[in-house]
Amino acid sequence: MQKEGDALLTDSPEVLLGINTADCLPVLFYDLANKAIAAAHAGYKGLFDGVLQNTIQGLSNHFGSKAQELRVAIGPAICVDHYEFGRDLLESYQERFPQELCFKERHGHFYLDLKKTAQNFLMAAGVLEKNIFVSEQCTFEEQNDLYSYRRSKDTGRNITFIGLRQT
Repeated sequence: MQKEGDALLTDSPEVLLGINTADCLPVLFYDLANKAIAAAHAGYKGLFDGVLQNTIQGLSNHFGSKAQELRVAIGPAICVDHYEFGRDLLESYQERFPQELCFKERHGHFYLDLKKTAQNFLMAAGVLEKNIFVSEQCTFEEQNDLYSYRRSKDTGRNITFIGLRQT
């Protein structure tokens, strides 16, 4: 059975969850206590629309997961040095999320740090910092290993999987 969405969750060891990304974040969740997993696709729109918080809430509602017990991995995505972001968008999000938003300014241009912003949203939702693992890989810079839409401007994807072992 194939399902689609910005976030998927399961407690079945027979189901493998996969997220397609180009420069956006693949975010994987694992709840050891309740043997549940989730995978979320988080671009800037999804981040600011609450995909990570909604995924945590879904794990809580369906499996009794607690945010502070989750292990979360943020996979390869475009890094702050290459993710130019419009000033108007930045200002509107900065007003709504002053503590969560992370960016750099260089020569009058703004660059969004998706990974750090996601990490801040996760911690604000109750995930412990020590339980968040962030890939240092940049899709834009690692052209031999990872696809980047911003680098290539053509169609392609990276896929990130998570599954539970059968016991």
